[in-house]
Amino acid sequence: GLGDTVSDLAGKLGIQIPQGATKALNGMSSLSKGTVVAMSAAVAGVMALVKTVKQLQDEALEAAARADDILARSAQMNISAQQYQALQYASPFVDVDVDTMAGSLSKLTKAMGDAASGSEAAQAKFSELGVSITNTDGTLRNAYDVWLDTMDALSGIANETERDVAAQELLGKSAAELAPIYRQGT
Repeated sequence: GLGDTVSDLAGKLGIQIPQGATKALNGMSSLSKGTVVAMSAAVAGVMALVKTVKQLQDEALEAAARADDILARSAQMNISAQQYQALQYASPFVDVDVDTMAGSLSKLTKAMGDAASGSEAAQAKFSELGVSITNTDGTLRNAYDVWLDTMDALSGIANETERDVAAQELLGKSAAELAPIYRQGT
C-alpha cells in the first residue's frame, strides 16, 4: 500500500511516519498505480527536504557552539575574538598549541602588572627587550599587542640562552614550547 511505501521511504531517510498516517494512506487502494508512484515521489521529495533542513539546523547549532567557544576563550584570555581566532589560525603553522599561547599571554599580563606596580625586576625585563608596556598616556597597553612585541623582541636576541632566559622570565613555563614563535618572530 501507499502507506507502507511512504513509511519505507521515510525510514530510509531516518524519518518516522506516524502509524495512523500509514494506515490512512494504505486505505487509499482505489488510486491508480501511476498516482501512487507520483505521490510517493512527492512524499520522498518532501522528506528529503525535511532531512536537509534538519541537517542545516544541526550545522547552524554546531557553528553557534564554535562561536560561543571562541567568545568564551577570548574572554578568558582577555583578548578580542578576532585576536583569539588569529592565534587559533596560526597555531598549526607554528606548531604551538593555542592553550600554550593563552598561558603565556596570561603570564605576560601578570608580568606587565608587576612592572606597572613598581617591580624593578619586571620593569628591567621589558626594558631590556625594548618592549613598552604603557601607552603614551601612561595606561597599560593591550596585553596581546605587548605579547606580539615580546615575541618579536625575543626573536632579535642572538644568544639562544639569553633569549630563553628572558622568555622564561616573562612567559613562564610555556616559554620553551613558544620557541618556534619567538625564534622567528611574529
